[in-house]
Amino acid sequence: MKDYQYNKTRNMIFTLTLSKDQPSFLLFSTREASVSEGGPVYYLKDGNLTKATFFEEDETSQELSFSSRPKPIGNNNIQLINYWNGGPIGWEFSTYQFNKNSGTFIYKGSKFYIDNDWNEGEQISKQWHNSPSFFVETPQSKKEVLGF
Repeated sequence: MKDYQYNKTRNMIFTLTLSKDQPSFLLFSTREASVSEGGPVYYLKDGNLTKATFFEEDETSQELSFSSRPKPIGNNNIQLINYWNGGPIGWEFSTYQFNKNSGTFIYKGSKFYIDNDWNEGEQISKQWHNSPSFFVETPQSKKEVLGF
């Protein structure tokens, strides 16, 4: 990647495997803000390294942003956590499903623990990190909750 600044101690390049019938993913992340990192996600398609896309509420992106690294949660889904530290304050758990035919991660929804629910979100975040099989049901959309 052109102009990618590798930081070995931060382990910013990592892989993610969803299941046996799906490709493994290679993520090149960089620090985006004090509480988030992100970057492009690649997978092998027909022997070539291919960049995945992300589709969320009528918008397509070439990069994923997260506060906690995505983890596989079954059925070709990944879940990630974003921590919001500036109006609103709290936690967002988001789910994306990978479509192997299109090479696209499709946003399935989020669950928010913001403002008054911040402490509950922190406890759920700890459980999410400590249990590989634990995930959060994500029935909401960002537009519903945050307006964007």
